[in-house]
Amino acid sequence: MAPKILAWFSTDDPNGFSYIWLDELCQSFARIGYYCERVDIRETEAIRQLTDHASTNQYLFALGFQNAGLQLLRYDDLGIPYVNILLDTPYNPNNREIAANVRMQLVLCMDDSDVAYLAACHDHLKFVESMPLAGTRLHEEVLFPDKDIRILFAGTNYNFHQRDWHGKIQPQLAYAVDDAADILLTDDRISIVNAFDLAFRENKLELDAMAKKALYPAMHWIYCFIRSRQRQKLVRTLANVDIGVDVVGEGWENEPFAAQLKIHGRKTYRELLSLIARTRVMVNENGNLRSSVHERVFTGMLNGAVVLTDKSSYFDRHFVLGEDHFEYSWRQVDKVPDLIISLLNREAKIIAVGNAAKSKAMQYHTWDARARHIVRRVQEVFSNSAAK
Repeated sequence: MAPKILAWFSTDDPNGFSYIWLDELCQSFARIGYYCERVDIRETEAIRQLTDHASTNQYLFALGFQNAGLQLLRYDDLGIPYVNILLDTPYNPNNREIAANVRMQLVLCMDDSDVAYLAACHDHLKFVESMPLAGTRLHEEVLFPDKDIRILFAGTNYNFHQRDWHGKIQPQLAYAVDDAADILLTDDRISIVNAFDLAFRENKLELDAMAKKALYPAMHWIYCFIRSRQRQKLVRTLANVDIGVDVVGEGWENEPFAAQLKIHGRKTYRELLSLIARTRVMVNENGNLRSSVHERVFTGMLNGAVVLTDKSSYFDRHFVLGEDHFEYSWRQVDKVPDLIISLLNREAKIIAVGNAAKSKAMQYHTWDARARHIVRRVQEVFSNSAAK
């Protein structure tokens, strides 16, 4: 009988991203010899039965996206490791459950800076690592000549332009947060966590574990502020030169430059996949992922789009600029339109880059690759832990 994995889920929307990702991941586990038993965290009777029989079900481990199921079983008492795959920053309000005192927990963050942050703030979290999310491939491939979307940007217009932390935290802290925001707006490489550390040191303020926990809300505010500023700047720049940009996401229809965009509004994840598959050049914004990348990068690559993205040390380590992706700097966003026009005018080049990126993503950045990684790390981490 195949070893069992308990997979918690919290949505039954077949077009939603977490439903699709969990389905892809469970299929990937099956391909390497594991059976996923999926349980809805909203089904109280199923949870009761599971609680009654968990000790005899011999799960290799349990997993959930964004803390799903984290507080529903006594994992430590049962000897069942829990794999927590975060879909957002640890200081997002939706991640508060991570404080649940589950010691047999392997937390997989999206960025290296989140690893250090969680380790500093939560003593019970002994196993925290970074793992970028995987890309998702549309099963119906669209060949390059049939890709009718020249340029695509996907992302919500947050419309969060004010430094709203003033009046909500002590003035001295608010000025330090201002400094962190200014650092982030001028440095392509630094993460929010590291910008906070630097700004607070410069202001001679101690940012220990307790202070970092207290500043959860401020970190989330600054995250929304920076992403809003950057997305606005990027999309406005593209719109102002009128080069034919498709934009997916809410909020763009109210901007003064909206007439220069083809706005698709809010889409389901499955609908977004269909648009990405039809795209030649996909413009990406990584947000706070300074040592990792957004899953849209891998999804674009797997679906044959050429990815133009902001900088991340992850690209420096795992990709080759100009061979499998292109980059822009937040300091020189005004150069992005000319770069895109140059790419679109070199069809042979973008086909070659798209093929190289797709080959690399197929090898390293699918849910198959993530499933193998998760099984290996669970076996390594918890067998070593038990041996100590």
